Amino acid sequence: MTYWDGRGNAEIIRLALAASGTEWHEGVALDDPRFKNISSEEQMKQLMSAGVLAFDQLPLLEIDGLNLVQKMATVRHIARTRGLYGSTPAEAARIDIAVEGLMDYRSSKPLKAGNGRYLPLFERLVHANRESTAHMPCVEGATYFVGNKMSIADVVFFWIISDKEDYEAYLGPHRLLKALYAHVGASDGIATYMSSGRRYPRPGLEGYLDRVKSTIPWTHGLVERPPMLSESYHGTTSEVEVTALALLVCIAVTTTLARHT
Repeated sequence: MTYWDGRGNAEIIRLALAASGTEWHEGVALDDPRFKNISSEEQMKQLMSAGVLAFDQLPLLEIDGLNLVQKMATVRHIARTRGLYGSTPAEAARIDIAVEGLMDYRSSKPLKAGNGRYLPLFERLVHANRESTAHMPCVEGATYFVGNKMSIADVVFFWIISDKEDYEAYLGPHRLLKALYAHVGASDGIATYMSSGRRYPRPGLEGYLDRVKSTIPWTHGLVERPPMLSESYHGTTSEVEVTALALLVCIAVTTTLARHT
């Protein structure tokens, strides 16, 4: 995954990967493997020129032969392919509904301003699901938005609330939401990630925001936005590999010709 050394829009992707038990590596695509995180405008423009960023934005996750961008599209791919999208099309639709509501809540400025409207509705969703799945096999004490196993909706909820120092106080009287948060946080993948050195402090390592600004200065009004740097979009990693190979061949041919002239 290509991103800066902070949480930002990559954090929900990391949590989805952790929840699904998927290992991942952080580096800079098409660059020296010794780099763990992107940190310069040159690196960003290299990715833009390669056509691997559909909208010239990060994060970029290279997985399953795809160059995935847009955080929620990436998260949904992880969920669909790794068991976090319910057991039926109906459950998948209900998961989408929950996720859309959660993202609306997240857009509240500040987040707490949305508590009065959204938290009772989320509690109602969880309660309704608990009633409808009471006859199904389930981990004792488990609480979910949809179905009888963890889904990406539960992970998105955990992501939103995880920035709060005291989730119990923050969630107030909403008993089921507290139970859901605790259950997701105690799941193997999430618990391992949250307690590991892989999780960056909020918002990131020291100097993180400065590195973001220097990498994409046009988003901060420091310079004009560069033009589209690639006429082609490469949505799969194989396309990029072919392009990179062709570039290497061109460089080799040019170097050979230069030596003989």
